Amino acid sequence: MNAGLKTFIIDTYKAQVAKLKALQDPASGLWHTVLLDSTSYLETSGTAAITAGMIKGIRYGILDDSYLPCVIKAVQGILENIDEDGTVLNVSGGTGMGYNAEHYKNILIAPMAYGQSLTILALAEALTL
Repeated sequence: MNAGLKTFIIDTYKAQVAKLKALQDPASGLWHTVLLDSTSYLETSGTAAITAGMIKGIRYGILDDSYLPCVIKAVQGILENIDEDGTVLNVSGGTGMGYNAEHYKNILIAPMAYGQSLTILALAEALTL
């Protein structure tokens, strides 16, 4: 890969996760379905994807250990959203393109295969911590 392109990708990744860290819900450890709208619901599969990406960044040495409290809180929040039968709760049902925040705030919340998969991914990454 071109060194300039690699630098650009890493810098973009770091900027994104820094902003996401700041937007994490402090009480639950999850992220809102509309990141900049704290009245939108807290969403587990998006949180799992973000968490897996952050843990991988720590593991690869791209992110420093200052992200550990964030990912640990997220993993706890994810675990609190797994039912006793293993169903991942608070997952957005199919998220097509929307024109505004209200669209995303009104999407059905239901168990979805990708919610299960992203949660498995996040928890597998968490085992590397």
